[in-house]
Amino acid sequence: MWQSNFEPLAQTPSKAALNAKDVEQECDWLQRAIQYRVSHYFGQSLDNTEQEFPLPPTLDNSDSQFADFITRSKPNLIERLLIILAFVPVIKAPLLDIFLSINEQTNRPFSEFGIQESQGLIFTTGITAAFILDGNNLNTEFDVLQTIHSSQLFNLMVDSHRESEGISRLNIPLVLKPEFIQMFTTAEPYRPETSHQFPATQVNTVLEWDDVKLPDTTRHQLNEIITWVQYGKTLQTQWKIGKQLRPVTEHCFTALPEQEKP
Repeated sequence: MWQSNFEPLAQTPSKAALNAKDVEQECDWLQRAIQYRVSHYFGQSLDNTEQEFPLPPTLDNSDSQFADFITRSKPNLIERLLIILAFVPVIKAPLLDIFLSINEQTNRPFSEFGIQESQGLIFTTGITAAFILDGNNLNTEFDVLQTIHSSQLFNLMVDSHRESEGISRLNIPLVLKPEFIQMFTTAEPYRPETSHQFPATQVNTVLEWDDVKLPDTTRHQLNEIITWVQYGKTLQTQWKIGKQLRPVTEHCFTALPEQEKP
């Protein structure tokens, strides 16, 4: 019988599959960090407990959008932990189940874990990050709070601004913004739905940009946005005027997937 000598072509992993591989590594790091902290905090002796706090994976040789973003943004340890803590309730909530343990002395969840529940969903907080990093240490809590207030990368990615009077941002639930959830999962371009927070709708039309009739002031403002998207990176790097621009712009540009940059 005739047999083909051709080997089937290997399928190129999808963007989502590449993300899944690297996000799995990030979740594994978080799981090991949680296990390390819980076992040391409660004086447990476990054979598989690491002797030092585990460091996150490098992801330098990965091709996913998640790895690309982490590599280019270069978050520090606190920023990276806050980001995965804001992401994991969406993709792998069971990793947080250990934080739902009940304190036998108070018959309540351990307050030092910083976990919040709402409508059946679990949320982490800055308190959670501080506990994982160094247990019940005030210096670490203050370091985390400083990061939450001052980190441009964190505030670009994580929604923790639902302020209530008298409540520290350490206690505000960490929620990864939807555009980054989209980037780190399916890797498809994010298109927000129309809402009071985004009062715009995508329109498909055969008309050209020049066909749009706008007041001169409005058109000038839109042209400025277009110019920034096209040449913002050049202005910051090649023209060396980055110091005259808002620092957050660099992270906004970094957040774009590589194929969407001009």
